[in-house]
Amino acid sequence: MVETLIFWGLALVGAVTIVYLAAKGLQHRQHRANTPISVVFIVEDCEAQIEGLIRSLTVQFSLGAREASLHVLDLSTGDETGEIVARLALANPRITYRRLSSDHHLAEELERYNIDVQPVSVIYDLRREGAVDDVLKDMAAIL
Repeated sequence: MVETLIFWGLALVGAVTIVYLAAKGLQHRQHRANTPISVVFIVEDCEAQIEGLIRSLTVQFSLGAREASLHVLDLSTGDETGEIVARLALANPRITYRRLSSDHHLAEELERYNIDVQPVSVIYDLRREGAVDDVLKDMAAIL
């Protein structure tokens, strides 16, 4: 008899714990969905990969529950990167494009985004080797 009471008592504690953890998980997920995400790309001569990356990201933005925006900061690209991003930004209000002339202007622009626009959630320097793969992995987890 005592063993049965202990068994059912532990089962009840386990069930209550599962319900509590599920409720906390839903609450966390709902809070996360209400938090906007702002992504910044720092680019230079990225024409080979930028269009596919931005299109992939905007599809993920559309499917995700979060409000999301993308800010592309171009450091005096010598190829077609600027034209590609500007064209995509015209078609999608979630994308902004700025052409910058130096790293000094980059620092000023990042500071402006954090003060005037909204806090930046993620910054990717696409000039770095392997950064595109990082973006795709991270965005799948974040959004």
